[in-house]
Amino acid sequence: MIEIIHQEVASHDLLSVTQMCATLEIARADYYRHRFPQSEVDADLELRDLIQRLALEMSAYGYRRITHELRRRGVVVNHKRVLRADSVKTISYA
Repeated sequence: MIEIIHQEVASHDLLSVTQMCATLEIARADYYRHRFPQSEVDADLELRDLIQRLALEMSAYGYRRITHELRRRGVVVNHKRVLRADSVKTISYA
């Protein structure tokens, strides 16, 4: 059904996505989730790997210094994301 909505949107039909989703009883969020899948999982895995390598390389660094080092290397990240990546408990800070 989501493909039907996508085809109608592509053909510039008169109905909006909201109207089509309501007619087909599909949540609009489901349409957009299917239409624009996020690769956040891959990005988090790459970030977690980078954080872990930094933590091993610089064992005296805590999450604040790891965050600063990531920013220095051009990675857009804040301290909360570094802590969240640590939630798996694979990274230990000294």
